[in-house]
Parts: sequence; structure tokens; C-alpha cells
Amino acid sequence: MVILDSLDSKEHVAAELEAYAPLVPVGGYLIVQDTPFGPDEAIAEFLAANDNWIADRRRERYPDTNSVRGYLRRVKP
Repeated sequence: MVILDSLDSKEHVAAELEAYAPLVPVGGYLIVQDTPFGPDEAIAEFLAANDNWIADRRRERYPDTNSVRGYLRRVKP
């Protein structure tokens, strides 16, 4: 599991996703924090370009989560 919670700009989060995604095994998670504040566009682009990842919305247990579509689960190598 990798949790991303630093600079919330699209560019920074996109670079983090590319850097850390290879480290996460199938079934593991990349969790992006503070998605309402900027990273949501980077997540959308990452998911569109990588069919081995999904946004696991089941992990959003509270309506006021700060990780909307931010629980990214690797589903294939």
C-alpha cells in the first residue's frame, strides 16, 4: 500500500502515480488523499491510461471522505 498525501496539484500527483504504481502488487492499493482539492484530474487520466487499476469506491466508507475516487486498486500486473 502506498499513500500519497503531499502537494495536491495535478502535475505532482500524476508524477507520484507514475513513480509509485510499479511498486504496488496486484490486489494492493495506491491511496490518493485530498482528491477534492486537485488530484482528481490526475487520477482520471491515470485510470484512463492504465487498465490494470480501478478506483475502488467500496473503500469510501464515509460521505465526507477526502479520497473520492482515490482508493486505487491494482487488478492486474
